[in-house]
Amino acid sequence: MSSPSCNVSVQSKSRCLKNDFTAPRVAFRHAELFELMGWPGNGSSSRRLQIALDRLTGLTLKYENSWTTESGAFKKEFTTRILESYSFTRQTRGRRNPDADRSWVQWASEVFADIQRGNVKELDTSEFYGLKLPVSRRMYRFLDRQLSSTPHFEMELTTFASHLGISELKHVGKIKERLASGLRELEALDEFLEPCESRERYRKHGPGQWRIVFDRASSAA
Repeated sequence: MSSPSCNVSVQSKSRCLKNDFTAPRVAFRHAELFELMGWPGNGSSSRRLQIALDRLTGLTLKYENSWTTESGAFKKEFTTRILESYSFTRQTRGRRNPDADRSWVQWASEVFADIQRGNVKELDTSEFYGLKLPVSRRMYRFLDRQLSSTPHFEMELTTFASHLGISELKHVGKIKERLASGLRELEALDEFLEPCESRERYRKHGPGQWRIVFDRASSAA
């Protein structure tokens, strides 16, 4: 099992958007990132971007028996950050100059090394950012990886909900309610998730125990 950091990278299926992971520091203009994510190019988006970078820089990830070394050995406990540092530049005076809004982010060393080892899952950014609901995006990222290797995937419902950050794990009805709108949005995509009725999506296998079932769209390659 490769280390699970690979899903933090931002790529499109047609091309790598920036330096092809040849260097840990990635420079960008704000307008490029706003266009990628479908955000308006205004001051509100700039503030949102700065808050997001603050959070990513301060975020610490901890893995237990799931991060592998180059030799294939598991590290019992391993912690890392996603971003090591960032520079946020914003023009506040003078004639508008698009080149003035040049910023950069720098991958944490362990994450960058892991990406260079090939532990990367490509993400269709146009499809991902086209999703409107946060729960849809969380499910998309999780299922995109699972359904890329197998056409059928199922998991204990509460375990699946915990992966999405849903807190009402003791209430199956609330979990299904939280997932409903996101599932409809994913089913509406052309080549992602096969639509099905609720009775087929959820399978009971014991008192209060349910599994959630997914099939890759039959039209998907």
